[in-house]
Amino acid sequence: MHALTSTFIDGTSGRKTLAWLFLSVLFISSFALYFVPIITAETGGLRPIDTQVPLTAEVIYRDLVNYSPEALRVYAWFLLVDCFYPATLATFIAYFWGLMLRYAKKPTLTNIAGKGLILLPFAGALLDVFENIGLARIISQYPEEVWNVAYLVQGFRTAKLTVQVGDILITLGLMVMVGILWFRRR
Repeated sequence: MHALTSTFIDGTSGRKTLAWLFLSVLFISSFALYFVPIITAETGGLRPIDTQVPLTAEVIYRDLVNYSPEALRVYAWFLLVDCFYPATLATFIAYFWGLMLRYAKKPTLTNIAGKGLILLPFAGALLDVFENIGLARIISQYPEEVWNVAYLVQGFRTAKLTVQVGDILITLGLMVMVGILWFRRR
């Protein structure tokens, strides 16, 4: 684990961070400009299921009724692409945190991150992939209903959102800390 965490702490650079940010933006753009408009048009105005808030097992099956065969086909591709996006975003976040830690030059924080905290975004990414796999299973078996999988998807979504809130709070905390240190050094 030390080698992996040091990749993001010691091996970070502005270029790597920007490259992963660029890839993340490409994924988000593909969702916003291609997948979501097609799915929305094919379902009579519904957004993709895994963008629904809150996402419950009941919402999944309520919305699937409105999915045409074309919407299901496009949504399957959406889910496939969405299995790669979370890892890309998690890599960006980990490199960004590493950049912030590098700038902060606070050994205590670097040690905490080096013990695995810097890998937290990958927990959210893994939960997102599990959510997508569950949704893929649901749509592949539709119109047969697999409620146990739908409830698992609901649980993965809740856990993922919890981890993502933690990611956001850590990111904001690091940015505030680095901002304060920057002002102090000037």
